Amino acid sequence: VRHECAGVCVIPVSESLYSFYERFGFSTAFYVSEQVFTPNDVSSPFNFIASKTDPASFYEIYLSKYKKDGCVFKTGERFLQAVAEYRHPTQPCDFVQGEEGFAFVQRDSSELVVREWAGFSAPNLASALISRYGLPVRIQDIPGEGELKPIAMLCSFDESLSDFAKEHRLYLNCMYN
Repeated sequence: VRHECAGVCVIPVSESLYSFYERFGFSTAFYVSEQVFTPNDVSSPFNFIASKTDPASFYEIYLSKYKKDGCVFKTGERFLQAVAEYRHPTQPCDFVQGEEGFAFVQRDSSELVVREWAGFSAPNLASALISRYGLPVRIQDIPGEGELKPIAMLCSFDESLSDFAKEHRLYLNCMYN
């Protein structure tokens, strides 16, 4: 592997695996910001969610959010492929959209988790989802506001990649692909 790539990325499925992978030269390099909203946080519902599911129309919104960071799918076709992968039948996931944007929402019995979204403010997105589902909402985003949560580790075989990782907040898109 070392001869063919600059590094390897892993996404530990539990906190205990972070220390396990550290023994093999991996270090935490990818984070997301996380904000949690509860039904008590909603003073007035913000209703933008439509029932349409046309991810093709939101590639431009996606580009406008992430292009400045240099971390985007280069084509609309690849974006749609990632959307299809994310909406796997075994994963309870909704693709919700409104006039201004979209969000991928994973559901379980106790909360909603938004891992990829663009076009709205986090409070408005949370308000609309809470109004629709009645569950707390955990919104993850590129590193910025909110609590930073580690999501992936990097083992670099190239010194320039290692230096780059130390100097920048790396972003592994929230769909983890």
